[in-house]
Amino acid sequence: MKSALARLAALSSYESTGSFSSRQYTMDAMRALLAHMDNPQAKFKSIHVAGTNGKGSVCHMIHSIFSAAGYKTGLYTSPHLERINERIVINGNAIPDGVLETLASELFRVIDATGAHPSYFDALTIIAFLYFSREGVDVAVVETGLGGRLDSTNVVGPCAAIITDISIDHMAVLGPTLADIAREKAGIIKHGGLVISSNGAGPAREVIERAARDSSARLALLGVDFHARRVEDSAYDFLRFDYESHLHSMRGIDVRAHGFFQAANASLAVKCSLQAAGFGLPIPETSIRKGLAGLDIPGRMALLSRAPLILFDPAHNPAAMDALLHTIARRNPNRRIIAIASFMKDKDYAAMLETLAAFSDALYVLELDDPRGMKRSDPRVRKAVRGARELHEPGSAGELCASLASRPLEGDLLLFTGSFRLFGIAKEISLKLSKSGSSMDA
Repeated sequence: MKSALARLAALSSYESTGSFSSRQYTMDAMRALLAHMDNPQAKFKSIHVAGTNGKGSVCHMIHSIFSAAGYKTGLYTSPHLERINERIVINGNAIPDGVLETLASELFRVIDATGAHPSYFDALTIIAFLYFSREGVDVAVVETGLGGRLDSTNVVGPCAAIITDISIDHMAVLGPTLADIAREKAGIIKHGGLVISSNGAGPAREVIERAARDSSARLALLGVDFHARRVEDSAYDFLRFDYESHLHSMRGIDVRAHGFFQAANASLAVKCSLQAAGFGLPIPETSIRKGLAGLDIPGRMALLSRAPLILFDPAHNPAAMDALLHTIARRNPNRRIIAIASFMKDKDYAAMLETLAAFSDALYVLELDDPRGMKRSDPRVRKAVRGARELHEPGSAGELCASLASRPLEGDLLLFTGSFRLFGIAKEISLKLSKSGSSMDA
């Protein structure tokens, strides 16, 4: 008989196939299973976060701030880098293996008794809510998986709904235009609730404003109602910015995060924290500063090695890639850039490969052993990489490692990017290439 975790892994999953039909999917199975398990999602306060870029970072920031304030704080995010446990966290500690297995077993007993057919993400979301409920968290920060309106997580009644920057991604599921995508993301807005968004201009803002108005929700927009000012981003360890609104001002906030763009994400987290007294969880300014200064965002512009200098970032849409490369260029004007990229086939990989080909001094295109992965033989890939100054197409991770090891890498920057699924390879290669005990100014 399969273990509960093996059964969980065997459920249908967009993450594995890249195939999802919003026309066929309903949340009926999700709601029915939760009802049979006494609706655990209704037993804790929640903060719901959607968006295209930055939603994971914002979730980690809010989790860190509320934890620093002494609250028992849950965190549910996706995908994971190495272990599924990373997705379900309380105050920085991932769900233990035994607890995960026990809760999965309990869920499958209900599934077998009811004949329900949840997706992988449905099931994992229910497990997270069971865990947070039984552990008695004060609040849980919940990241949507895909979209918002039909996302498995959209059963919570959040104290605040946060919508980060929206850009073109998942068009086959969410719609072909920015307004279409924004409508799906805005589906997390609840009647009479609080909405905080970084979409301060354009069609996404218009959609969010309309959805908030139709739901009688209070809306706060970055760049309109609150601001990130005087952003300094000169080191791989921290950025600094000032937060300003007509009610609050905080100078010189240090954020342990990488990238100029993270100031906007941090501003969303600050705004949410300053509003938290309104839903019974007051946060002092000292906790906001402590939480952001002690932040740990796994896998986002992660510094894997200093000698040679190796970074990993899972940028997987054109807007995220542009922001990443802008930061790289600002910090490293005199370094050769060696990019190692792999994308999922449901992404706009041609546009991102073309950008990387023009940006990097050498481009390695790796085809992952993954049914959802991009194929190098795709004509769009061949066209996109034509402009590369130096192109390599290793046949395996081992071949990639050998090729990189043969290069004189001093003074170069190696950038692994394009997918969370590249992280394990990036980490392994970094360990092999790094020079023990040495350091390099980053």
